Amino acid sequence: MGLSNKLLVALAAILGIGIIAKREEIGPGLAGL
Repeated sequence: MGLSNKLLVALAAILGIGIIAKREEIGPGLAGL
């Protein structure tokens, strides 16, 4: 249970970072348009 919870938290963190990275990439892109 403990390990699975840590994996879920890690996956959530990775997804969160990915979403933030995409927003940072899309932001300047829209500004460039």
